[in-house]
Amino acid sequence: MKNLYIISIITLLFYSCGVDKTKEKQTVKDYDEIIITKEETKEIETAYPAGKKIYKATCFACHMGNGKGVPGSYPPLAGSDYFLNDKKKVIEQVLNGSEGEIVVNGVTYNGVMPPQPLTDEEVRDVVNYVLNSWGNELGEVTLEDVKNTKHPDTK
Repeated sequence: MKNLYIISIITLLFYSCGVDKTKEKQTVKDYDEIIITKEETKEIETAYPAGKKIYKATCFACHMGNGKGVPGSYPPLAGSDYFLNDKKKVIEQVLNGSEGEIVVNGVTYNGVMPPQPLTDEEVRDVVNYVLNSWGNELGEVTLEDVKNTKHPDTK
């Protein structure tokens, strides 16, 4: 159950970062307006099956299957401005968790997200799933990106 909760949180955080690729700088889409077709969902699930599985096991409980989180309790990943233009921040969130206030899309959340006990490969997979689900089009991270990000034991 704890893993499902964690996956939900990560998913919400990652999927709330929808962007408009027509602009030079990425911008956040209103996550209530994000509509994903069944075909697009299949493409994401086919491209990131390991990430989807990890998300369901560790992030889903908090961030929900749609990435919108739980208003007032768990921030959205879909359409979120929290990770906009900063993929390293997503990796750090998964590896190190967080505690205290954060502001996502103008809403303040004050909670705890524990660090996720995942391998570097699993972190890469779940981050890529979140970066590219629920209308998010934020690219990918590499295994090297994950390895170059501080782990909890190296702070």
